[in-house]
Amino acid sequence: MIRGAGDDIDVHTAVDEKEQEKLLSECDVLVTYHLPIDISKAPRLKWVHFMWEGVDSFSDSEMMRSDVVLTNSSGVHSVPIAEHIVLYMLALKRKAKMYMDLQERREWLGWWDQPSTGVLKGSTVGIIGYGRIGRAAAKILDGFGVRVLAVKRDPDRVEHEGFDGWDCCDMRGEVPQEMIGMDSLDRVLSGSDFLILSLPLTGETHHIIGKGELELMKEGAYLINIGRGGLVDENALVEALEKGRIGGAALDVFEEEPLDESSPLWGMDNVLITPHSSTAGDPADELVFTLFTENLKRFLRGEELLNVVDKKLGY
Repeated sequence: MIRGAGDDIDVHTAVDEKEQEKLLSECDVLVTYHLPIDISKAPRLKWVHFMWEGVDSFSDSEMMRSDVVLTNSSGVHSVPIAEHIVLYMLALKRKAKMYMDLQERREWLGWWDQPSTGVLKGSTVGIIGYGRIGRAAAKILDGFGVRVLAVKRDPDRVEHEGFDGWDCCDMRGEVPQEMIGMDSLDRVLSGSDFLILSLPLTGETHHIIGKGELELMKEGAYLINIGRGGLVDENALVEALEKGRIGGAALDVFEEEPLDESSPLWGMDNVLITPHSSTAGDPADELVFTLFTENLKRFLRGEELLNVVDKKLGY
């Protein structure tokens, strides 16, 4: 795929650190899962494509302060993660964990002993971070008849640009009933039955959900975090769950990974935990290189690249 993007393209792969160091000294373009790199050892480097999406883990690196263009793979994992969100929502609403526990114990629950569950239809879903993951989730959830409130840094910018490899994201911003700025987050917290966090981790978004925000949430509401663990103050979340302040949570990311065995979250009946696995098993690698190859063609023609990371914003 890469060689077909243009003439005289030399493709090299590094299988160990010694080979990587040699290639870094010679390459103009790097595509990698592993960042940051030592910029001083890559004098010719003009562009790096990161095969994941979030760049928070190397936000303070020399590369982020350099002139090297950085692109990420935003949009590649949008559908698998969006489906994971819907899995969470259905499982929480229909008490799937309880029924799976009953199955494991081979225990039949009588009709009159079964708890009331519910449906997604008619729910209000607040999506904090309306990038491609949030937009893919909204597109799927629209079929369930939910009301979507989209929260984003720049709510006046309704449409979204960039790579939509699955051709299924709400790129035109047609699904939400409202586009809301971060300054009106309190209204979304108090009015949502489900609160979905799908935004990047930056200095501004660290612990965006803390004790105060959890207290503002609708009683019985569910928190879903598939963004970054640092978006949520876990101690405050544990307290809110123990007190029954919110209905439950579904978490794919944590402040420290792996999640410590002593964390109270493990033993809570109203908490679903997956080990940072919302992208697992999907055909993302091919899409990564579909995106990279399109960008390589643009790079060779001197055109603007897709998914350029704004190093000042951190995403």
